[in-house]
Amino acid sequence: MIKEKTIMKYAIERRLVWWVQLISAGLLTVWMAACVAMDNPVDHSVQIKRVGAAQVVGIKYVYGVLGEQKIGRLSNGGDGITELMPVPEFIDVEWTTEADGQKHAVHMPLKSKVSAHEVSGNIVRIEIEGEVLRVFLVVRLPDFREERKQIY
Repeated sequence: MIKEKTIMKYAIERRLVWWVQLISAGLLTVWMAACVAMDNPVDHSVQIKRVGAAQVVGIKYVYGVLGEQKIGRLSNGGDGITELMPVPEFIDVEWTTEADGQKHAVHMPLKSKVSAHEVSGNIVRIEIEGEVLRVFLVVRLPDFREERKQIY
């Protein structure tokens, strides 16, 4: 009688352990799938600058989680942010060329052009030259030179 109770108790404990392991494996699978589906944040910079002589004003740009950034007047030195953030699907930029008061806007894909791995530790540089916008992936080399790949 005691032996039967011990065997029964052991069987119940084994079944309970089996169910806990099964549930844990299921939760782990769901958690891993959610992690894969998330946009992995990578440490990188986004810079925006004016190139050329044409003055640009009223700059607004949207870069993913940074939300809308506003700059009254863009200089050749530009502006930038370095942060741990996901690579956004799109970059939106609006600006006005001061000489003629013309407004310009660009909605460009980013994530389809560069991977998070390529962007990690590097710079996404937005350059405005009058009415023309260009976007580059900039890699800083050990000797302080830059390697640029135009992505828009």
